[in-house]
Amino acid sequence: MKKFRYIVLFLVAAWMGMITPVCSFSGETGPRSVLILNSYHEDFKWTASQVSAAKTVLHDALEEVELFVEYMDTKRIYDDGYLDALFQIYQRKYSRIGLDAVITTDDNALRFALVHRSDLFKGIPVSFCGINDYDKESLAGHPRVTGVLEVLDIGPTIDLALDLHPGTRRIAVVVDSTPTGIGQLKDVQAAARKFPDIEFTWLQGKDLSHEDLFKALETLPSDTVVLLAVWLRDRHDTYLSPEQGGPLISNHSPVPVYGIIDMYFGTGIVGGKLLNSATHGRIAAEKAVTLMTDSLPEHLSVVKTSINPYMFDFAQLKRWQISMDRLPENRVIINQPVSLYDRHKILIYSVLGVFVLLVVLIGYLAVNIAHRKKAEVLLTASERKWRDVLVKTPQIGVGLDRSATIVFANHSLLKLTGWAEAEVIGQNWFDRFVPEPVREEVRQVFDTVMTTRDTQALSSYENEIVTRSGEYRYIAWSNVVTLDTQGEVVDVTCLGIDLTERRTWEQALRESEESHRSILAAMDDAIYITSPDFRIEYMNPSMIEKIGRDATGETCFQAIHGLNAQCRWCRYNEVLAGQVVKTEFDQLEDGRTYYISYAPVRKADGSVSKLSVYRDITEMKQLEIRMQQAQKVHRQPGRRHCP
Repeated sequence: MKKFRYIVLFLVAAWMGMITPVCSFSGETGPRSVLILNSYHEDFKWTASQVSAAKTVLHDALEEVELFVEYMDTKRIYDDGYLDALFQIYQRKYSRIGLDAVITTDDNALRFALVHRSDLFKGIPVSFCGINDYDKESLAGHPRVTGVLEVLDIGPTIDLALDLHPGTRRIAVVVDSTPTGIGQLKDVQAAARKFPDIEFTWLQGKDLSHEDLFKALETLPSDTVVLLAVWLRDRHDTYLSPEQGGPLISNHSPVPVYGIIDMYFGTGIVGGKLLNSATHGRIAAEKAVTLMTDSLPEHLSVVKTSINPYMFDFAQLKRWQISMDRLPENRVIINQPVSLYDRHKILIYSVLGVFVLLVVLIGYLAVNIAHRKKAEVLLTASERKWRDVLVKTPQIGVGLDRSATIVFANHSLLKLTGWAEAEVIGQNWFDRFVPEPVREEVRQVFDTVMTTRDTQALSSYENEIVTRSGEYRYIAWSNVVTLDTQGEVVDVTCLGIDLTERRTWEQALRESEESHRSILAAMDDAIYITSPDFRIEYMNPSMIEKIGRDATGETCFQAIHGLNAQCRWCRYNEVLAGQVVKTEFDQLEDGRTYYISYAPVRKADGSVSKLSVYRDITEMKQLEIRMQQAQKVHRQPGRRHCP
């Protein structure tokens, strides 16, 4: 049964357990203050993605961080007066804030931070991202400034489009005339020179309004693909957000649309090797953490190589009937339908795990029930057997519930006390059998055991009982307390030996040794008397029979126990002090258990000898052990068991 328990516990632990790795860039303590300075406005998708990724890194890497986020909004307004106003605001705001690092997104923010670094961010490390107008000389004189550059994978994206659409002869490039658009136009024109067999058409913001662009797209021939760079402002300087422009461009185009930055990803483009804003934000934040927490050279290397992933929109792949088998490996795909298995994978495994656990539990319970039924059959037979034994044993037997009501009395008790069974069952033990002088003392011991469950206090006890005729009998009790499954006391079963005559004999022996030798000789108990030097002075016939010879004059430890020195369990010192010592002893020589009483015998010359009385209680102890084993087999709450 233990093996089943271990299996169940292991499965529960394996199913419910979870190990969560935790790592941190910083071993420093204390909060860090970091400013994220953005070139564009808060709702600009590119910028929002950069900020979100940077925040995640900072919160994961630093124990405590206070973030400040500013949006310069230079997509919508950008002139000297506006930049001077921003400087005044930031100077007033951050002059008393001890910044630990500054993260800039895109060109305008980095340019602003470097121009005003001595006034706003002196000595503060700067990490940048989203930079496409990079000049190494612009960082001269600015230590602890590093970041990641925008690397447009225009060529790989064109190669991808041509591979996925083999009949392509033309590429229509959509690009506005914002500073970003002008820079990207130059990059696309440079890449176009590597494709001499492809005709490039330029749909530019300096020439077209939004409506003009949509009309131009609608007339594109079928052997064309569209390459969308950036389209935010038309020739009228009217702004069109990526969230609005992407779907409009895709819907008006009769041919697939590819991109070079993830600003339009998910808005209608098929995909491409896209400049990824989140990756830029993440790397810039990681470099900022490194600048804050590590002792490194003044300059860290700027990331100038491509870190762009291939990214695709499943809805557009399906629209243009592009098989995923033709896509590059290690690609990112969004909007891909999730199978029932993938959608509910965790639930499926959870249900499966619970099912397996339930099967194991059911198996365990089935085996347990079978064992319990078998145990109940054995228990019933055992109870019947031991009840018969208790009824017929020559020892006194009585069973009490926790209120001391008599629930069982054997023949020996009834014969000794003169009561009939019907006259004692259901009666209170103390009121019926315990003499008035000691009644409260014995009751207090009993109540303590019932309250504290300290069964040791009642395991053995001696007290007088009174018979029906009023005679007092002195009984030595051995008690077994039965507990239910909650550890509460159910009942007490008591086995007793009548020591009345024995006590009388012991008292008589203390008064006059010689005058009572005849009594000792007549007793069935084995008795001997030893002098202070452990010499045997007297042995009664039972003792002589026990060891097989009369050993008077020999040392007790040699004659009785076969030892060469005083027994280590010898109680002579206590007897010498006038005490009567009673104990139980398992004798190895004959394998019997004895109830032994040691008493002092004072001689006329003042010396003290030791009287030892051995009573064989082997059968009673065996009965007691069997009764304890039987009661431990099984106990159901609320069930009355025979004592």
